[in-house]
This record gives sequence, structure tokens and C-alpha cells, in this order.
Amino acid sequence: MATCEAISTDYFNNAPVIFSFERELNCTPEELFAIFEDEHSWPKWANGITKVVWDTPRPFGVDTVRTVTLAGNMTAVEKFFLWESGKRMAFYFTELSRPVWTSFAEDYQVTDLGGGRCSWNWTVAYTPRGFLKLIHPLIGGFLKKNMTQIADGLGPYVDEQKAQG
Repeated sequence: MATCEAISTDYFNNAPVIFSFERELNCTPEELFAIFEDEHSWPKWANGITKVVWDTPRPFGVDTVRTVTLAGNMTAVEKFFLWESGKRMAFYFTELSRPVWTSFAEDYQVTDLGGGRCSWNWTVAYTPRGFLKLIHPLIGGFLKKNMTQIADGLGPYVDEQKAQG
């Protein structure tokens, strides 16, 4: 496993690569965090995630650790450094089975819009390393497109969960 650098919230403003997405969702912030905390939900709505294992017991919070298996059988260990249930959570990779990022982090900010709706602002920030750094100018658009598909996948999943009761 390759070690990744720890980051702080400043990284979401000054990383070499930053993608941000905002979506309005038909659920409360609490319902959204229930989806985020459900390890079985991620592979259903987040294209590219095949498995999530929480390595830290509930309740989740700052210093929670989870292991995520990504497409291509790549594994990432994530450490949460922000956690305000129903409002915000952020993590960075501590280890990665392939050394493609020097650092990688995600920030999930949720705003209650009232009436059973919320806004989800998702920021992905990273520093490519090695071969990825060399080819990033060629594939950066593909990576952004993939992340857009992930962002777009959450709304239909939320609606499906609401319909199922």
C-alpha cells in the first residue's frame, strides 16, 4: 500500500485538481447521512465503488476509518477528519493500493432546504502522482465526467429509497 499525505480543509481550495458538484435532493439531511453511513448503498449509486467497509464502529465521527474498493480492484483507506452528522463530512486517503495520488480528499456539505429537501455540495480534490500525473492532462476530463456520473447517481438512488419507504 502506498501512503498518501494528510490534508486539511485548505486543500479543498488549493489542491492542483478540484472538482465541485452541487445537487438538490428529495430527502432530509438526516436521511442523506443515513445513506452515506450505509456501506451497502455506495456501490448502488457511486459509479466506481464496488465495496465499502467501515473499519471503525458506530457512531461515526472524526477519526473514523473505512476501506473502499474501487473499480479495477484498487483499495483506498480513508480517514474522516470532519464529521458533523447531517451537515458535513470530509475524508482523505491515508493509503492506496496503487500509487496514483499523492493526496486525495472529498468534502460533503449538506444544507437543509426545508420541506424534506436538502442541497449536497461535493468537492473532490487531489494531487496526481507518477503515471497519472503524466497523463492527467489527457484524462482529466474523463475523471471529471466519471465524478459527474457519481454526483448524478445520488438523486435517483435517494428517490428510489424514498419510494421503497
